[in-house]
Amino acid sequence: VAGGITYLDLVGAVMFSLALLFKQIALYYAPAVFCYLLGRCLRAGFVGGTVRDVTSLGVVVLTTFTVLLSPWLLAFGLEGALQVLRRVFPIGRGLFEDKVANVWCAAAPLLRLRSWASPPQLLALALATTVIALLPSGASVLRKPTPRALLWALLNSSLAFFLFSYQVHEKSI
Repeated sequence: VAGGITYLDLVGAVMFSLALLFKQIALYYAPAVFCYLLGRCLRAGFVGGTVRDVTSLGVVVLTTFTVLLSPWLLAFGLEGALQVLRRVFPIGRGLFEDKVANVWCAAAPLLRLRSWASPPQLLALALATTVIALLPSGASVLRKPTPRALLWALLNSSLAFFLFSYQVHEKSI
């Protein structure tokens, strides 16, 4: 976030990539950071600069992920890296746990979600509602990528994930 606010986009991309692989809770902020950085690239004003900026960000993120996942790739191959991703995205746990309060936990007694929808359908429902909740602030920060807009988008992104996302073992904003 500090990288984005100080307009050090590549440094911010490296730091955010490190945060994502350190703790999955950083996924809450990924849509806001993505829209902010893409908006900054699009505001470059000309196609050559935009392509260069987006490519630079992509290379930095992919390099950071590759370096951090290389111990698993080297020791266990692709399956090792996939195991890391399965731990980051724990969709096998279900829509919610009883101790995690979100919209799905509150709606379950009334709507009996688990009785009329399969786990893949619940995953799709959670994804759709999360994306719908993210769209306004994502579009806003994409259109006007200012540090203030980034902070509001981070707040909205964290609230959208907290309230509507599929099961995670911890939730905080």
